[in-house]
Amino acid sequence: MLSKINNIKNWHAALIIATTGFATFFTGLKNPFMSDDLAQIVNNPLVHSITNIHSFFAGSTFYNVTGSPLIGTFYRPLMTTVFSILYTIFGPHTFYFHFLQITLYILSAFMVFFSFKIFF
Repeated sequence: MLSKINNIKNWHAALIIATTGFATFFTGLKNPFMSDDLAQIVNNPLVHSITNIHSFFAGSTFYNVTGSPLIGTFYRPLMTTVFSILYTIFGPHTFYFHFLQITLYILSAFMVFFSFKIFF
């Protein structure tokens, strides 16, 4: 069994992982924004334009109505920047946000598989 796994071609593994990932998560592509998505994307006017990129590196991820920088416990400027790019290009359509997340999960699975294949 291990010899079969070790002899699998990289593109076969990538195809299996991608197919499994999309088959597992494709039903979530049409889901609405939920819980913290509302505060970080929908109700956050700074995310609605990429011109506010300087604000993403000055605070956290949640919009503060008082006008001060973004608030919250986590400092995630790249996540907020990606949200802003997606919102600027596609608007508040959840499909594109969820598609990007699924794609990132699948790419992570590729990296884990190839790391295991190299080191084990």
